[in-house]
Amino acid sequence: MKNSNCRVWWQKIMTIWKPVAYNIAFLAILGVIALFPLSWISTVIFPSAGMSSLMSAQGIRWFVGAFASIIGSEMLADIILIAMAVGILHDSHFAQSLRRCMLLAMALCLLLVLLGSMGDTLLCAIGTVRHSPLLHGAIPITCGCTVIVAATYGFVTSAFKTISDAFRAMSNGIAAAAPVLVLYVFAAQLFAVIKYVF
Repeated sequence: MKNSNCRVWWQKIMTIWKPVAYNIAFLAILGVIALFPLSWISTVIFPSAGMSSLMSAQGIRWFVGAFASIIGSEMLADIILIAMAVGILHDSHFAQSLRRCMLLAMALCLLLVLLGSMGDTLLCAIGTVRHSPLLHGAIPITCGCTVIVAATYGFVTSAFKTISDAFRAMSNGIAAAAPVLVLYVFAAQLFAVIKYVF
């Protein structure tokens, strides 16, 4: 009963989220396309405004050359890692119990506190936690621990029979996050184009 309720809940979320993400991504695409002629018109009408045109040779070089570096950021890696962790949590049936989820959350918080108290090892160069490797690695550490806990639970409860089942669960998480990835690509490009033009 719990399993079917969890699946129904997951399917409802995905049914609602996908069209919303795709519509927002479509608006971002339209924004990028609209900024090409608008940036050119703005630089022609207001040459002293300090704006850059996307239709100039420099603008086209920037747009084509910077595309990969714009979308290849920490945020993309975090989205993929979170999707993998959510996928294996869902398919291992670990997340069906609130008690188990609370225990996992407490264990992850304890792990981060222990890592933070390791002395100077995870502090930044000036000795503070801000901009430290611990903060930059909080999401990968949390997702990695979540994957290990959920995979172990999945193997113990026979939700996963082989290692391929665990990898399939992580792949299912990435497949479920596909709308987020599409939205990220076009939203990141739109923000970068706005920043370049203005």
